[in-house]
Amino acid sequence: MLARFLLSLLFFNCLIAASIARGPIIPLQVGAWVGGSYIDDNSGSFSHCAVSGQFKSGQDLVIGAFPNGNWGIGIVDPRWKLSIGTQYSVRLIFDNSSPIDLVGDVRTDNMIFVQFSNSPEYLDLFRYGSVMYVTIGQTYYNFSLTNTKILMPALFECVSNALSGSSDSNLVLKEKNTKSQNKSDVDVVRDKIVTELGNEYSGCIDRELKSIVPYSNEGAEVLAQAIITKCEYVAQKFIDTTMAIFGLNRGDTEKIVNAAVDKRRNTILADIVTFRAAVNKAITSQPNQKPKDGKEQGTGL
Repeated sequence: MLARFLLSLLFFNCLIAASIARGPIIPLQVGAWVGGSYIDDNSGSFSHCAVSGQFKSGQDLVIGAFPNGNWGIGIVDPRWKLSIGTQYSVRLIFDNSSPIDLVGDVRTDNMIFVQFSNSPEYLDLFRYGSVMYVTIGQTYYNFSLTNTKILMPALFECVSNALSGSSDSNLVLKEKNTKSQNKSDVDVVRDKIVTELGNEYSGCIDRELKSIVPYSNEGAEVLAQAIITKCEYVAQKFIDTTMAIFGLNRGDTEKIVNAAVDKRRNTILADIVTFRAAVNKAITSQPNQKPKDGKEQGTGL
């Protein structure tokens, strides 16, 4: 939990989604599935309940349940570099069931999410299945389904509790605020320090993007690495500080930060490509004009 908290704080500005949810507000754990209830940062109201499970193969599954009765499965592969908002064909098979062909939405750069309406047949296949086989394009996965029989009722109960706990639609926001008010002074100071370090890192990345990219014709990969290297001192400061205030060891902290840097690298690459495309578009859209003396201008390098 702490690892995910630090990672999200350090690089919060590079997380892109249609709606940003924060949590877990009320924790939920079923076996190795860990998560809880989440709120929409834009509206401050309850958004969904979700848990995630890590598999030895390196992939994660994210299982979500929503206020409208829908639920869904997110397949996470850290090797993916996807464009948020795009869609992929996803085929699911539970044990020996017939294939289920669906469309998955890219929610993050390494997660494809498929959503089900409140359909009992699919829900039962997931709850009582032993293995879920997933095919996305030419990629094939299989996931052992453990504790899903009790997981799904727990997720829907999480949703029900969040919705029925009060007639006020901002119940979860109030719980969040109460929890924040109950924090010790030490916790408040810790959160402030970590947030400020995250903002400092994002600010460094933004400054280096503006100062390096417009004046270089190097490839995007080279520029991204140069920008990350320029801001490495902030990442090191983050490592040293979080080790001190949370009592973490250096190895664990470096893994957290290195994973976050890898994610940030993908955003930097996208920013470089977008910036250059905008510059090229601006150049090509300018009308050709002759100097006042009527002579053509040179095109010397």
